[in-house]
Amino acid sequence: MLKQEDNWCDNFKISFDRENVFIVEKNLIVDKLFRLVYGFDKIEAEVIGYALDFLSPLSESEKKKLPKEIWDLPCSVPMEVTEEVFRQFVMSHKDDFDIADNRNAQVPSVFYIN
Repeated sequence: MLKQEDNWCDNFKISFDRENVFIVEKNLIVDKLFRLVYGFDKIEAEVIGYALDFLSPLSESEKKKLPKEIWDLPCSVPMEVTEEVFRQFVMSHKDDFDIADNRNAQVPSVFYIN
């Protein structure tokens, strides 16, 4: 059954894990709904890459395209990395990713590709 904090349209939930770096959980209810609605026999998933976002200031050409009021807002840029680099980074920042006490933290995420 979907819990209140679950997103009703997410087929997969990615969460941080202190031992395994991340856990991928399939929401069986949403999976069944998507298969019925779209006529799929099954929905499969696999990890196809890793990325870390880093803070990057806007370039002068990027700033010119945006209102001046947001020029100084933080901006993140994704950087593709190997699985080894990803795992090393996350494991060396465990306390920053652990949201067991509900403090703000970065969490693993998912992208969908057809």
